[in-house]
Amino acid sequence: NFLFGILLFAGIYMGAGKAFIPPVVGEIINGSPAQEAGLETGDRILFIDGVKIGDFNTLRTIVFENPERPLNFEIERQKTLKSLTVIPRSVYSESLKINFGQLGVKSSEGEFRRLGISESIIIASSDTIQMTYMMVRGLARLVTGKANEGEIGGPVRIAEFSADAARQGIVGFLIFMALISINLGLVNLIPIPALDGGHLLFFVIEAIIGRPLPDAVQAVLMRGGIALLLALMVCVTVYDIMRQFS
Repeated sequence: NFLFGILLFAGIYMGAGKAFIPPVVGEIINGSPAQEAGLETGDRILFIDGVKIGDFNTLRTIVFENPERPLNFEIERQKTLKSLTVIPRSVYSESLKINFGQLGVKSSEGEFRRLGISESIIIASSDTIQMTYMMVRGLARLVTGKANEGEIGGPVRIAEFSADAARQGIVGFLIFMALISINLGLVNLIPIPALDGGHLLFFVIEAIIGRPLPDAVQAVLMRGGIALLLALMVCVTVYDIMRQFS
């Protein structure tokens, strides 16, 4: 799954190209959270809550997933390091049916270019690692109960987003396929019996105790894992359907 995502991104970067936009504030919107927090044009965002910001898209992603949550910005302003607390405004998206964070800044100028084979694979691998990390943060929000309304979705939600991605053209659809593939790879590593992560957990236990778990124990754990996965599938599907009528 991870390799397929990397290959899709690499193919897009070689065929259509990739935008390189530095995490530099190009313009501040009047009355925006960015202006209230003290951000200024020309500020370079270095870190947000300890996460290194390598490009403007990473900045946009973190702000998007944190509406009304204080974020610690570490910035560089005229060769001076500063720390600011920014609270993105919560905005409701009718199309996505979720609340997302809005900062109120525009990016500086960047460049858009096609990449060679080696460069595209390296950057695609780096982007896949970055997206995986963002997905891990999303799973952590689910576990801690801090997920945004509408952030949870199942098959119905995926079908909706697939249709939206297809309407954006082949590049948008391929990017969506890559994201779904990476997401599946990550979820499959969760240590739940019946998933690959569960098998890896069995191997770790076997390495510690020096022998595999009894077949009867493994069978019970596998049935429990399958039951848990089916229950989660039913819950998110019902949640998706209820959202259509809410």
